[in-house]
Amino acid sequence: MATPTDSKEIVSPSSHLVLISSEKLEVKVDREHAQMSEYVKVQDEGKRKIHCPIKLKTLRLIVEYVSHHEGKGPQPISHPLKTSSMKDIVTDKWDARWIDDIGDHRMDLYLLGKAAEIMGIESLADLVCAKIASLIKGCRNDDIRRILDARIEDGNILMKKKP
Repeated sequence: MATPTDSKEIVSPSSHLVLISSEKLEVKVDREHAQMSEYVKVQDEGKRKIHCPIKLKTLRLIVEYVSHHEGKGPQPISHPLKTSSMKDIVTDKWDARWIDDIGDHRMDLYLLGKAAEIMGIESLADLVCAKIASLIKGCRNDDIRRILDARIEDGNILMKKKP
């Protein structure tokens, strides 16, 4: 007679997987699409849920990216960048618009790059790096410092909260 499974929640694989954010909130993703992540590949043993050390907002961006690409990496980005326009850097125009929108919010861009590394999604990490490179291409040092300052959100300095 079969006994109940232990806390690993091993079940017959379904077509969907639930990723659990660091805040313990859930995001549903197609299992095949999620395989774009090396982290998910290692963790996925037929589980229904996988805990990810990523905040929900960033995890949703990752799910949006892997879902758009249907689990298959886009064409690699050629280096060095010949232009600062993302639409001319990447072959997928959706990628260009998507990363440009995120790039308007430096902290989101930084967190997405960090999450792409943690989740082992090389094409996403490359896309974030290309976006950062496009922001600083041809700039002076003072401009680069201003562009990369994560405290600047939409042109306004974010104030640190006092403890």
